[in-house]
Amino acid sequence: MPLKIVVLGAGLGGLAAALSVKQESPDHDVLVVESAPVLAEIGAGLQLTPNATRLLVRWGLKPSLEKLASSPEEFLVRRFDGRKLLGERQNFAAEMLEKYGSYYWDMHRADLQLAMFDQAKSLGVRFQFGTLVANVDPAIPQLTTDKGEKITGDLVIAADGLWSKTRSTVLGRPSPPITTGDLAYRIVLKEEDIKDQELLEFMKKPRVCLWAGPECHAIYYPLRNNTMANVVLLVPDNLPDNVAKMIGDLSEMKEIFEKWDPLLQKFLSQVDKVEKWKLMHLDELEKWYNEEATVVFLGDACHPMLPYMAQGAGSALEDGAVLGILLSKVQSREELPKALKTYQGLRVPRSTALQKWSMKQRHINHLPDGPEQEARDELAGSQLYDQKPGYPFYWIDPAAQTFVYGYDVIAELKKIGVESAIQANL
Repeated sequence: MPLKIVVLGAGLGGLAAALSVKQESPDHDVLVVESAPVLAEIGAGLQLTPNATRLLVRWGLKPSLEKLASSPEEFLVRRFDGRKLLGERQNFAAEMLEKYGSYYWDMHRADLQLAMFDQAKSLGVRFQFGTLVANVDPAIPQLTTDKGEKITGDLVIAADGLWSKTRSTVLGRPSPPITTGDLAYRIVLKEEDIKDQELLEFMKKPRVCLWAGPECHAIYYPLRNNTMANVVLLVPDNLPDNVAKMIGDLSEMKEIFEKWDPLLQKFLSQVDKVEKWKLMHLDELEKWYNEEATVVFLGDACHPMLPYMAQGAGSALEDGAVLGILLSKVQSREELPKALKTYQGLRVPRSTALQKWSMKQRHINHLPDGPEQEARDELAGSQLYDQKPGYPFYWIDPAAQTFVYGYDVIAELKKIGVESAIQANL
């Protein structure tokens, strides 16, 4: 019997779940409920590693995404002042494709979200925008909007993000995000707006560049087929406790990085406005679905990722893929508890490990000058062009890459006897 599935939230995780469910089970009815009136072009860049892009290819998105993505030919790690190289990989994206069987794409979040939305619609997913959910009743399950509309289904997939209201309802207790002590300045510059010739020359070659410095780090990568520069600055959090995002002060931002690489400072000199975002996380949840198996979480609603390994989007896509394949085997409500238990059993260890790796990378990136930083730099310097397992910057550590980039949702499901009918073609 086809199920009616209601997805709460049209972010990347919600769209992944909707896409996967509908592709695997065309008979299931999938409705995505979103509070925003339209999908707006908001957000900045993101990095999509092979564990994520293999799913996007599987969902038929390669033709629309590859023309919008940038594939980095080079990955650089530098000391904060730019005077010392700590790591380099050439032919990086090609190497990732050869080793892990899928692409390494840098792209604008809005481009990915819109492509996923269009593909979901083409598969028959229904969308209801401008719908603010006032209450979730897990027992039915049922959503009640601020206008009194009732939306019922067999299963609610709560993809309502870090500030999920559904989470506290299901857990029966408050579950607010927790501060990490860091914030992010997120910057996107269009090529035509950049006036500095050195920056334009630097942008000609698609590359990722990470600067590691005391208490901070910065990362650059291109977007939209190398026509935009994305720069993220990770610094100590000075936002008030009750403020998650606000307009940043340009002079304050530039002062933090005044002793950093002149190239990075040149990028900052091109910025005329910037927002700063408090980085938050959650304590590990005791459960990802309710006892009645009528509500299940994914993505930031249950395991927000800090950006130090670029796995926030990827892990949400993995969640959605697993849910879609497992729900394709469900023919009635009575079978949901088993499917959701399997989902939780697969996804909790993976997401917990990624969170821990990300926190470790944060510590490594932000080491203050001193013996530990010197030991990090000596180890990195001894493996400049040929990194070994244990290299301190996980992006180009072969062991970390194998764990993160080499992960294949479909292969993991096959290990427990769950087969998918859909075959991906690179």
